[in-house]
Amino acid sequence: MTRRELVNCATGVLLGVALGAAVVVLRENRSMGRVLLGQKPLEIGQRAPALVALDLEGRPVEVKSGPAVLIFFNTTCGSCAESAASWQAFAERLGQVRVVRVSADGREQTSTFVRRHGVGFAVVADAEHRVLGKYRVSYVPLVVLLDEEGAIRFVQRYGQRTAEALAEVERLVSGPSLR
Repeated sequence: MTRRELVNCATGVLLGVALGAAVVVLRENRSMGRVLLGQKPLEIGQRAPALVALDLEGRPVEVKSGPAVLIFFNTTCGSCAESAASWQAFAERLGQVRVVRVSADGREQTSTFVRRHGVGFAVVADAEHRVLGKYRVSYVPLVVLLDEEGAIRFVQRYGQRTAEALAEVERLVSGPSLR
């Protein structure tokens, strides 16, 4: 094999790997396609939009202030599934903090996710992305902490590990200024 053929072969392999990785990322985040990508994210200190929706059982869920943790996710997100037990334990440990999950998927997919991962707090299926749009969600998982005044105190950074986000939220919730 000539050097040129070897380079062409290696280039083809690298392009194939890159394309495969792109397909996996798109597949994992396919339900986020209608969310307002590219919009400026919400900022710490900013007043959070009111969350008014129905949970999976049709009960009203309203969050205008906190302390509250909002967890935005989709049912095909591996990190979202892996973090479900950690956030459930957080909700049980810190009962004074309201925890609400908001799914980018429909009711049926979200209900399956909830059963599979043992989520025991309020869950909203937002397939129309009304809530996700208000919160300018452009990636999942995304965790937002609201204080008693309804101001945003924490926004999970893209790629931030669940353990880091949990530790930061727990530190803020335990502080005197959140209550």
